[in-house]
Amino acid sequence: MEKNLDPVSIDRPTSFYSSWCGDSSSGRGSQAIIPLDWNIEAREQIVFEAKTKLGQTVQVIEDILGDRTLHLNGDDFQICMHSDGSEYYYGDDSNYDYIKILNFLKLREDGFSRLRILIIGGGDLGLCQLLMDHGVRQITIFELDRELHEIFIKWFPRFKKSPLESDGVRIEFGDGFERLALCEDDSFDVIIGDLPDYGASQFSDTSVSEDLIRVCRSDGAVLTHWANGDFDFNSAYASFHAKSAPLLVVMQGESEGVGAFVWSPKPLGGINYAPAKKI
Repeated sequence: MEKNLDPVSIDRPTSFYSSWCGDSSSGRGSQAIIPLDWNIEAREQIVFEAKTKLGQTVQVIEDILGDRTLHLNGDDFQICMHSDGSEYYYGDDSNYDYIKILNFLKLREDGFSRLRILIIGGGDLGLCQLLMDHGVRQITIFELDRELHEIFIKWFPRFKKSPLESDGVRIEFGDGFERLALCEDDSFDVIIGDLPDYGASQFSDTSVSEDLIRVCRSDGAVLTHWANGDFDFNSAYASFHAKSAPLLVVMQGESEGVGAFVWSPKPLGGINYAPAKKI
C-alpha cells in the first residue's frame, strides 16, 4: 500500500549562516543561506512510504535542506541524494568495496571499460551508477522487485538519469537466479550480488554456484558478501576452488580504520585464501 504523505510543518530555524560558493576559473559565485540549527536532523519528514507487493517496506525521508534518503525494511538508508542532484552517497561502503576489489584484481589491462558486468539485485541503480563512474559501459541488472525500482526512479530522478539513458545498461525484472540459469555460457566477465543477506547466501548453494561458474568467464570474478554469517564457505570452496572456475571473492565485513576484508577459495595476489585478505 502506497502513501504519499503531506509535508509536516517545520518551525523556522533559530538562525542562519551564509556561505559563498565561488568558481575561481570564472570569477563567478553564488550565495547559499543554510539554516544553523542543532535540531536539523530532527526536522526530517517522511515524504513517501509504501510496502511493495513483494513485501519490501520503502521510505523516502527528506530533511529541511531538501536532501533525500531512501530506506528499505527499516534499515539504515541505502542512498542519499542532495537536493540539487549534485552529489550522492551510500549508507554503507559495500558498493565502494566492490570497486576496490575490481581495481585490485585487474581483470583487464585496459581497465573497466570492456568488462561485461551482471548485477543480481541492484534495482536502486546505485552500484550501476558507481560502476559507470569508473568506466564500465556494459551492465546487465536482474532485479526482482519492479515496484521498488519504479519508486527509486520517481523520487531520485536526477540520480537515475545516467543509467537509464545509457545504451549499455539493460534491466530485466524477475527472479535473478532463475534468469541466471537461462544465460548462455561465458556471458559475463564479472557477476556481483547486490543483495540482502538471504539473497547473498544463495551464492554458496551448489545449484546457483554451478550457474555462476558456467555464466561467468573462467578468467572473471564473482563478488558477493558473507550474508552476516549465513554464507556457506565450505560449499563455496568445493564449487569454486577448481582451476576452471572464476575467482570467487566474498566480503567479510570491515574493521574500523583498516578497511574491507575478503575471502576467496583461491590465492589473491599470491596470498592464500586463509586468513582473509585486506583489500
